[in-house]
Amino acid sequence: MATKGCLDRYASVAAVMELRNKGIKTVVVGFGAETVSGDAPETLNAMADEGGFAVSCPNGTDQECRANGPCSAATRLCTKKYYQATNQAELEAVLGAIFFVP
Repeated sequence: MATKGCLDRYASVAAVMELRNKGIKTVVVGFGAETVSGDAPETLNAMADEGGFAVSCPNGTDQECRANGPCSAATRLCTKKYYQATNQAELEAVLGAIFFVP
């Protein structure tokens, strides 16, 4: 029997939208190996779009995106719009980067 994950894209994005409508921005961090494949990246990207803290590349370069690249010249956003960490060291780096988000 196939199992279905607990990820609910529509409810998750709606919750982030509700917060944004109240003036609260949301930083989205995918943590763990299960957030890099399947439905998770699409859902996390949608949450990041609505949350107001999508990973950006203000100068339009792929180098700004690093592992989140490439950069979309049209939107100045990285392809992966959420922050990603699969272990403690990466999470520490992400949290350090988020601290400096304007």
